[in-house]
Amino acid sequence: MIGVGYIRVSDKKQVDGFSLDEQRHQIRNYADRKGITIIEWFSDEGESAYHDSMARPELVRMLDRCRREKIDAVVVVYRDRLARDVTAMTVIRKKLKDAGTALHLTDTGEVGNTATDDLLSTIITGFAEFDSAAKGERVRASRSEAARQGKWAGGLVAYGYERGQSGFLEVVEDQAEVVRRIFRDVVHKGTRTIAHELNAAKIPSPRGKKWSSTTLRATIHRDVYIGTLRAKNRDGEEALVLNAHEAIVTQEEWDAAHAAFARRPFAAGRNDARPKWWLSQVVRCKACGR
Repeated sequence: MIGVGYIRVSDKKQVDGFSLDEQRHQIRNYADRKGITIIEWFSDEGESAYHDSMARPELVRMLDRCRREKIDAVVVVYRDRLARDVTAMTVIRKKLKDAGTALHLTDTGEVGNTATDDLLSTIITGFAEFDSAAKGERVRASRSEAARQGKWAGGLVAYGYERGQSGFLEVVEDQAEVVRRIFRDVVHKGTRTIAHELNAAKIPSPRGKKWSSTTLRATIHRDVYIGTLRAKNRDGEEALVLNAHEAIVTQEEWDAAHAAFARRPFAAGRNDARPKWWLSQVVRCKACGR
């Protein structure tokens, strides 16, 4: 019997871990017991089961091969490696059924194609979908409560801060000084000039790359730097938590930077805005950078 193996991890951090190798190992053992010869592996690395299944390149390629060639079996470790929602699972199973390819799960064996099998698959996948949705609600509620208490609720920590053991943001002084410099400079300099100066000083951006006007605009508009956190409840409504942590810039510095930034014709990103003088944005003063 000819078969293919499908493996998937949703987090790119798992790609170099044991997860993919462990899935291969389990599939090989199952295939040996069932007399299935695995002729090809299809591996979606860092692809979530919640996203559109047909957007997963290796899954699409596997289904296409099953459609074009005689493949007796697709072997997967667990059902959720294929999909975690009923609609996606139904589509995948129909494509395999139309191709005459059997689906095998290493934990439960071959999945049949009777009406009862279809019902059981829908029920099992439905419970998995509900469980995932419920967990997501609990995570969002937990993050909302953490933010309400002034703690960092998850995600990439803002440049200039680090998440302390207690969950509150703590200032990283060398990065914070760069943030203060940006807020001071934007009062009398353009973002291109500031980016050029930071790059010339070999100061890396928040992502370790070169500074750009886009990165600077994003930095200037983050109210985390005046001690504010934004919290969302489970309904997606946003609330501001003031004085949640130590501010890096004062309210006066924040207001001055935003007032100066708003006065500039390019602040809103309008490509059709024209400078007042012909040589604006072309020739700069060596002394002030304007």
